[in-house]
Amino acid sequence: MDQGIFEAARLELEKSMVYQTDLSVVHHNWGVYHYKRGAYEKAVKSFREAIRMRPKSFRYYKNLGHAMYQSGRRKEAVFAFEESLAIYGNQPEIEEFMKENGLK
Repeated sequence: MDQGIFEAARLELEKSMVYQTDLSVVHHNWGVYHYKRGAYEKAVKSFREAIRMRPKSFRYYKNLGHAMYQSGRRKEAVFAFEESLAIYGNQPEIEEFMKENGLK
């Protein structure tokens, strides 16, 4: 995905649904895939599913916050970022993002 080869990434993600034992990781990766393609609502849905399976992942909440922010859901983004910080407080990039974007 980082190289912009989305079709190959999509095929690998589909395979991983069969072989990956921790499906929260797969749902998170689907969220990243959708986010990078600009499909923010699909990303939100995937990140929420990952969080449902692993509710103590600060990374999942952080990425959910970014997807919500991009989809115009600022209040929900703040909640997601705050959840991420509550799980793992040392995330200066989130605090800076919130400050720069008037979320804090």
